Amino acid sequence: MTQYELVPSSSSSEGEGNDFVFLSESEPLETLASSANTDPDLWRVLAVDDDPDFQRSMAFALSGMCVLGRKIELLQAGSHAEAAQILAREQDIAVMLLDVVMETDDAGLRLARAVREVLGNAELRIVLVTGQPGFAPVREVMEHYDINDYWSKSELGIERLHTLLTANARA
Repeated sequence: MTQYELVPSSSSSEGEGNDFVFLSESEPLETLASSANTDPDLWRVLAVDDDPDFQRSMAFALSGMCVLGRKIELLQAGSHAEAAQILAREQDIAVMLLDVVMETDDAGLRLARAVREVLGNAELRIVLVTGQPGFAPVREVMEHYDINDYWSKSELGIERLHTLLTANARA
């Protein structure tokens, strides 16, 4: 299993409008394409959470896990900005497990909206995973954001995580 942990960029504290870094028009397309995984035997999962303990638990839970006959390749980001960099660069992530509250109370929600509206990525399955459900009530979030599922961290054991990934990989 490959694991990516990006170092925060100097632009990570910039405003809400700078969610994604785009290549200049003069940048060769091979730069973007070269980072794409073409291994059909893997599901790529991006876990976005600022809690290092949760990230370690996620890496442990997914290590060796197979979903629909494929292994999981876990990519990790500790902030909205790190996740935005990965999503702008990587084209074949199947599922994003996204914390709501990170550097701001709505960082995860802003990222989910940017994935759909700025990147135009309707294929990525977005699963909100939060330790603080009061900040983003499930009914409100499901009605106002284009996400695919919503779970409390306390509900996610290994079996639930496997079920969640299986259902979203099928979709």
